Order: sequence, then C-alpha cells, then structure tokens
Amino acid sequence: MAASSASPDAPRIRTIRLTSRSAEDLRTVARVRDFTVIGDEPRALGGQDSGPTPMEWVLAGLASCMTVTARLVARELGLELGPVSFSLEGDLDVRGLFGQADVRPDFQTVRGTLRLGSSLPPAALDQLREAVLRRSPAYQLFRAAGVALHIDWIAGTGAEA
Repeated sequence: MAASSASPDAPRIRTIRLTSRSAEDLRTVARVRDFTVIGDEPRALGGQDSGPTPMEWVLAGLASCMTVTARLVARELGLELGPVSFSLEGDLDVRGLFGQADVRPDFQTVRGTLRLGSSLPPAALDQLREAVLRRSPAYQLFRAAGVALHIDWIAGTGAEA
C-alpha cells in the first residue's frame, strides 16, 4: 500500500465488487476477483445441489472473516494460534423465505465453536476474543442484524473441527 499524506483518522474505504448471474433452476454463478463462486439449493428445494446454499455461504463468510481477524489480531499481539478451525450452525425459519409466515427469513441464532491449535493463557484468549468480536466485519454485520451469536472459544485443542 502506498504511503499517504491523509490523516490516520481519515476513513479508508475499500469497495468490494462482484458480478453474478442466474443459471439453471436456482443456481447462481458469481465472480469475485478471479474466483467463481456457485450458490445453489438442494434438489429437494428445486435446485441442482451444485454448490452451497446462499445462507451456507453466509455462515462460511462469518467463519472465514473471524479466522482472518483472529490471525491479524494474534500477529499484532505476538500470539501463536496454531491451526484455527470453526464449526458453526445457524437457525432460520424457512417460512419467511417461502412467504408462508411474516417472520424474518435470515438467521435467528448462530452457534458454534472456534478452536485454536495452541494453548493461550486465559487473559490472552480473552484479549484475542474481545478484539476479534469488535473488529470482525462479518461478526459485526450479524450483530447489527440482531442475530443471537453464541460462539465458544477453545484453545489448545489441535483445532480439529
């Protein structure tokens, strides 16, 4: 990144772009930078099951974003995390998507476990967790949407998911 004479307090906005198009049935093909991402629905819902559902991608985005944020924060704090793994699950009322009830169609609750492969003292784990929850864009997006988030943090597990 080039040096800038802008104030360190000035916003540094990054615009993220993608394009997408519908394909057969419920399949969507998106292009993000040089990557192709496919979203689909299971056959039971009328899709071809050729990729994760959009809401599965949303959960994957949360796990990925929090993992990246944990690594960035750990680097700043001089902590060794070892492997990082996630297991997540989210509950949504599909009646909202299908127009069967006036309920929110997105996640109501997301719960899971973040596992760090190395042991950390409790104070360091708390410091890491607090910073990640504050700085992870995806986590903050879920919070702003009113999703109940319950994520356990476990250190020293070898990070098996």
